[in-house]
Amino acid sequence: MVRTDSIETRDPMQERIDDILSAHGGDARSAIEMLLIYGDGVADSLSFGYVRGRIVTSARLERRGGRQDGNEP
Repeated sequence: MVRTDSIETRDPMQERIDDILSAHGGDARSAIEMLLIYGDGVADSLSFGYVRGRIVTSARLERRGGRQDGNEP
């Protein structure tokens, strides 16, 4: 059973958690599975972007002299 608080004391994170749980009909396992799949997708996108040079890191900026134009000096 999900504890409900008054609107004034609700934490925004708790509201997000409640929204995710209600979207999955209260099935916590389903909600967790969806979050894990989403997280895996984000990690894959970041990894792909880093490998392809689409994500600019501070080390890459230092090599470029602070430029973000993609042309190595």
